Amino acid sequence: MGHIFLSQKVWLMRLIGEDIPPDIEIFPLNTIEECSRMSEEFNDFWREYLGNLTKNEIAYPIRYTTTTGAEFINSVQDIVTHVLNHSTHHRAQIAKCVRDSGKEPEVTDYIAFARQNIVKK
Repeated sequence: MGHIFLSQKVWLMRLIGEDIPPDIEIFPLNTIEECSRMSEEFNDFWREYLGNLTKNEIAYPIRYTTTTGAEFINSVQDIVTHVLNHSTHHRAQIAKCVRDSGKEPEVTDYIAFARQNIVKK
């Protein structure tokens, strides 16, 4: 989970033009409490960032360098789509590991999470 949250932070930093530290640990070992704090913090950052985007800005090209040094250009829309799918991919990997160990994984579908939370208007 630490990797998922750190990745969200890295992509947001790229989108707002901040440099990524060259020694960043992309697979950190975080406690449940740290992950919970990051989840709340990054959800707020993403909500603010996305809430301020215009229709034209979603197509803006963003030039960035990966943690391995490769340079790319992708649109804001492509990056946001990747961030959403990245966490889904890893949640599925975790669920498979839990299942392979003989246990039943928790439901990780977003809609199951949303059903437990009050919709804010």
